[in-house]
Amino acid sequence: METLFWKGQLPGAAATDPCIPLAPGLMDSALVLMYHPGFTVSSADERSAGWNGGITAGVGKACPKPLDAGRLEMLRLILISCSQTLFATPDEYKSTENKWLSYYTTRSPAQAQLLLQSLCAVIFQYDPVGMGIPYASAMGPDRKESVVDLAVQVRFSSTNYY
Repeated sequence: METLFWKGQLPGAAATDPCIPLAPGLMDSALVLMYHPGFTVSSADERSAGWNGGITAGVGKACPKPLDAGRLEMLRLILISCSQTLFATPDEYKSTENKWLSYYTTRSPAQAQLLLQSLCAVIFQYDPVGMGIPYASAMGPDRKESVVDLAVQVRFSSTNYY
């Protein structure tokens, strides 16, 4: 897979064929979609502050379900693309760099900071009690809980990288 995403070579293709790596374009597109109005944020103003208004917003505004669905899919994409280390042996883990995590965390400091602020805002503004009914998610699906769960996983994977 590394040759396909990072070198742009299809399996079985000659090494002399012109190649364009797929990973940088995929990750740049994911970072753009993370803050696209109507997909994961409600307005262009929220794009600069991050999801739920960022860390300093206090109590978060209620997020429409379609935005939660977009956020859930983007977090899944980031988590899946950064899970390379799950499939490495201990020797490979220490000797190879996870290019996906490196790209997301060092490509653009402003984007990395916005991603961190958005993840923290989603995590810390989540109210598990919700409407006052404990364990309400046991009665039906709670999309917000899924978004928070994935946000925690992405946050931990990016923290463990360093």
